[in-house]
Amino acid sequence: MSERQRTLASAISYEGVGLHTGENCQVTFKPAPPDSGIQFVRSDLPGKPKIRVVAENAVYDSDQGRRTILREGEAEVHTVEHLLAAATGCGIDNLTIELNAREPGHTIDGSATPFVEMFQKAGIEVQAKDRRYFEVPHPVRFAKGGAEVLGFPHEALRISFTIEFEHPVIGTQHAVFDIEPEVFLREIAPARTFVLREDVEKLQKAGMIKGGSLDTAVV
Repeated sequence: MSERQRTLASAISYEGVGLHTGENCQVTFKPAPPDSGIQFVRSDLPGKPKIRVVAENAVYDSDQGRRTILREGEAEVHTVEHLLAAATGCGIDNLTIELNAREPGHTIDGSATPFVEMFQKAGIEVQAKDRRYFEVPHPVRFAKGGAEVLGFPHEALRISFTIEFEHPVIGTQHAVFDIEPEVFLREIAPARTFVLREDVEKLQKAGMIKGGSLDTAVV
């Protein structure tokens, strides 16, 4: 039998400061019905527009390439990668995320772990509909700038990741993960935002990382 879809058992909220905007933001995670997927609701904008988390709403960050941006109509949300990683890592299919700014506040340590802990506190509810899967039927490739993504058919979600930096502390590193909730919680969720010291001033001049600090990022 197929796995069932999942959502939160109850709503849960938090407040934080946007990493790049430096603006305060109140965020509420709410249960959502089957087949609704994950969507943001901008409660600060007229009509409270919704932004669905789907590939066609992804926008390339032409400023610095430092964040994930989703746009639907005129509404946007920025820097949602840790939040969405936590939802996926916890096996959440359907979720409504209400926020009153364009960038959700980052967590106390800049990782996805606090989001996972919030979802666990709210509880995960199994729903009465089968989960739908996105399958990769043949190899695909996407490349832009210095980044490249390759996708291959596989019976489960496996991520093989290589990072290359001309920096003695980072250099070339490689890791492979079979994505399951316990693996995500232990190996991936604690990963924190990092920035090279020589890039800090450049980002500040570009009007970014206004809410960043050594508590929420690694320099």
